[in-house]
Amino acid sequence: MSLNTGAFTTDTKLSFILPSRLAPHPATGNRILFLERCVSRIRLQEGLNNYQYEIVVGLDAGVSARAPKSWPDVRYAESSISGQAGAVNAAAAVSTGDVFVLVEDDDFPARSRLRIQLGVLGRGYDLVTSNALLIDVFGDY
Repeated sequence: MSLNTGAFTTDTKLSFILPSRLAPHPATGNRILFLERCVSRIRLQEGLNNYQYEIVVGLDAGVSARAPKSWPDVRYAESSISGQAGAVNAAAAVSTGDVFVLVEDDDFPARSRLRIQLGVLGRGYDLVTSNALLIDVFGDY
């Protein structure tokens, strides 16, 4: 399947913006963070290797000490206020990409999400969003 991205080139840098409270995923016995699953899915996005990218996690105020330190390709930005909007703004403020890709930490994005959204964005739109399929912590719809 080809990557139809319009005006995007290999020089286009993507900034994945992930707001997070570093909440553990209950279905893993609270051993794995929602964030860990999300980051692993971002790295599996179709066509990702065609671009430069960064993953920037915007942290809720007061949780940075618990952030995983084992990811050299993930940067953190802690908000000075609590809440998702503050976390998004903190991450966006330090991001260096040409295109922002907002992914919440409890998302489990389909591997085709980036390819499809960049394809639509490349047709001249300023913003592309998507609906969510709600799945409980045990994987049930």
